[in-house]
Amino acid sequence: MSERWVWDRYWHCDRIASCFDGAGARNYGDSIAAGWREYFAELPEQARIIDLCTGNGAIALMAAEAGKANSKGFAITAVDQADIDPPSYVTRNREEMAAIQFVGRTEVEALPFPDESFDVAISQYGLEYSNLDRAVPEMVRVLRRSGRIRLVIHAAEGVIAAGSRKVIADADLLLDAIDLIGAARRCLDAVARVERGDGSMIARQRANAAVADFKTALRLTSGHIPHAEDKIMFNNSGGVLLDAFQARGKVGHSAALAKVETVESEILAHRGRLRALVDSALDKNSVEALIEQLKEAGAIKAKWGKLENAEGLIGYVATARFA
Repeated sequence: MSERWVWDRYWHCDRIASCFDGAGARNYGDSIAAGWREYFAELPEQARIIDLCTGNGAIALMAAEAGKANSKGFAITAVDQADIDPPSYVTRNREEMAAIQFVGRTEVEALPFPDESFDVAISQYGLEYSNLDRAVPEMVRVLRRSGRIRLVIHAAEGVIAAGSRKVIADADLLLDAIDLIGAARRCLDAVARVERGDGSMIARQRANAAVADFKTALRLTSGHIPHAEDKIMFNNSGGVLLDAFQARGKVGHSAALAKVETVESEILAHRGRLRALVDSALDKNSVEALIEQLKEAGAIKAKWGKLENAEGLIGYVATARFA
């Protein structure tokens, strides 16, 4: 399972934001959006903006909305290493989405744009996933000499990273200790053998044992829901697999087994994304090092601050301006 596969799968969905919003159906709330609205309100008319590691365009969308509301006519380009195509997956904000140029399969360490192509570079929970030693100079390269930067970065000490670690532990429990996916797969295979005509004692015993194991895995899954950080993952996984087993007579063994594969892929993608988040999050010292890196790249003003909501620290904000 590659990291690119994880992100392709994650963004091929009707979601905009990645955090603080359940399935991400809406955009970020005021704890994040307020800072961006204020920032975009201060930008000059016709500003050329590049949104790095855009995902499905949450911040690019805010820029488009601000540009429209204030008649500023921003030109917005949004790039991501994933195979993104937000207009094909996101069913809302069609007009604003159409105003953004999305460019997928684009590494921030090697941007396909000439020098000084943009006035502003922005990123929300994205740039930290890159190789900063290569990405920061590349970001500066495509900025005009008077360019601006605003980055929101995952905090290693923050509540998002802490919650992500708990969800990773949940996924590990579901996949390994409980072995829900394995139990469902073995159950379907053993039962299908009997239902296809193998009436031997051994086949029936194996089917009965596999059904019992699957029931045990379902019971353990259900029992952990009150304690899980990601209750939806546990509830949906158990429910979908039970439905697949019960519907096997109507849909067939192959279709039921395909449902098991789908659930496994969803859990693996979810866990992979969160592992990438935890591994990429920056601590206070790393953010200070990023600020120094921006200064060395020519920023005349570069600073950082904390981003918090009612739950606590949710990120760091780094800003810079060039001469």
